[in-house]
Amino acid sequence: TKLARALCKGGICCMEITFRTAAAKDAIKKVAEEVPEMLVGAGTVIGAGQVEDAVEAGAKFIVSPGLSEEVVKKCQELDVICLPGCVTASEIMKAKSLGIGVVKFFPDKWRNQGNQSSCSTFWRYEIYPYRWNQYREYRYLSGKSFHRSMRWKLDGKGK
Repeated sequence: TKLARALCKGGICCMEITFRTAAAKDAIKKVAEEVPEMLVGAGTVIGAGQVEDAVEAGAKFIVSPGLSEEVVKKCQELDVICLPGCVTASEIMKAKSLGIGVVKFFPDKWRNQGNQSSCSTFWRYEIYPYRWNQYREYRYLSGKSFHRSMRWKLDGKGK
């Protein structure tokens, strides 16, 4: 909770806690309960069971490393925002057909030209980076600020 408080104090009130350890669910629950101003989400979610665990713990959004129909449908069933990892045009189009309005650009092994191409091809679609160097390039290309835009979506103002 120290990190969550420090991030909020610094103006970043949106964080992702990854499901790469057994402590993820407890960590999400602790942040959700003790730092209510922080919009906490779960990352590296790869199955419906993890979606259920994360939402039960207080996660307000789910981030997945890939586009999994199972994860997307469980998120829709539980009415929680889902940010699947997409890198190809086909994945972005599939996400759109599943009703997903925002995707995470992941994995970033794709060439920089691909990132630029995706931003211009899907200019009406929101594609968020996951690493700082990618964030700077994305912000330059799109003019968007990730955490402000995400906060706006999670507060229900941007559907």
